[in-house]
Amino acid sequence: MTAASIAAWVFAAVLAVLVLFVYRGGVPALVFGKKTEDVPHHKGQFSFPGGVVEQRDGSRVETALREAWEEIRLPAEAVEVLGLLDDTATRATNFIITPVVGIVRDRVDFAPDGREIERVL
Repeated sequence: MTAASIAAWVFAAVLAVLVLFVYRGGVPALVFGKKTEDVPHHKGQFSFPGGVVEQRDGSRVETALREAWEEIRLPAEAVEVLGLLDDTATRATNFIITPVVGIVRDRVDFAPDGREIERVL
């Protein structure tokens, strides 16, 4: 790594996302949200629920679950956290992302917030 890439790593925004599996018709499926055109990054793109780690978050898991509640109204208690994947650095947005893998075994009704997420897939 160069000094510039180390500096970029240190100053990058730190995020956590929820890589969420649900059962649809007895078959596991991933959950994605479609971003609105009003968000500052990734307008109209498909994404996992997630966002910036805040000081009040006790862990990356808490961040991912908090953001999933805020974005798609997924109750944290409905999620069985299976583990974390390795941190990943993005190039275009200079983020460090921790993927949190979870599964919801019971039926939940997702509700996109309309501000960041326009629909849940």
